[in-house]
Amino acid sequence: MYPRSSVAAVIIQDENLLVVKKRDEKGILYSFPTGGQEGGETLVQALQREVLEEVGCDIVVGPLLWVREYIGKHHENADLEGDVHVVCHLFRCTIDEFSRTFEGMAPDADQEGVEWLPLGQLAIYRFYPQTLIPFLLEQGQGISSSAPLYVGDIN
Repeated sequence: MYPRSSVAAVIIQDENLLVVKKRDEKGILYSFPTGGQEGGETLVQALQREVLEEVGCDIVVGPLLWVREYIGKHHENADLEGDVHVVCHLFRCTIDEFSRTFEGMAPDADQEGVEWLPLGQLAIYRFYPQTLIPFLLEQGQGISSSAPLYVGDIN
């Protein structure tokens, strides 16, 4: 098992979080627009490509908020993802004013759409990673994050 480098876009507007809606064997789930970094790409280039593929819009990449790991054998889907190890870099992003189609050019096979979820209600959704919800609320309120840069192995 080798760690894979990935990126995620934290896009908050009017106290709503832009998420990708997916479906698995347990039903609907939501996550950040995210994906793996390809060889030769910077983290910023990977993030811009992934958001264009999944959401269909151009973004302006802001500061790195958090670094998170996901080591599958430590979490609820260990039987299916026991060999997965991802290091994810989460960046605060904004949508380019001139690009708002929200139709991904190459969405993931399990992706069903893109939605805005109210930050204050994230906990009622099957949103991943749940551990970041309090820190996302801080971001939505313009408060400096109380989370460390490295948030650990979370799901």
